[in-house]
Amino acid sequence: MERQKGGMILMSSSGGVVGTPFIQVYSATKAYGFTLAEALWGELSEYGIDVMAVLPGNTIGQSFSDVPAGTPGFQTGAEVVQEAFEVFGTVPAMLAWDTSRETLSSMFPVEARMGYILKMKELISAVRDEHGSGSDAKP
Repeated sequence: MERQKGGMILMSSSGGVVGTPFIQVYSATKAYGFTLAEALWGELSEYGIDVMAVLPGNTIGQSFSDVPAGTPGFQTGAEVVQEAFEVFGTVPAMLAWDTSRETLSSMFPVEARMGYILKMKELISAVRDEHGSGSDAKP
């Protein structure tokens, strides 16, 4: 924070936006990373520290190792990384290329979430300033 510059990318999953049957524990842990990134973005952005959660969909890798690149509905790790770096510093969370992006984005519009996060930050900061209560964690 002293440098007023920095960044952090947390890997989450589109499965963390909505509870997904048969992989409920996976969905819950990915939801944690997603909301943690949003909260850190809200706290640290004023210090010049960018935080973003990347929420890829079906990604060719260990779970889908037999899927060839270019298969509709799937992306490569390199595609996820490239897209993440293209938007890093502009949003607290990014749904990577995925057939479900349009559906998920309409359920959780990034701009609305950003507005809510900033409003909650303002409210909690005012309460902490007035009453000295709240989390002991200070940026």
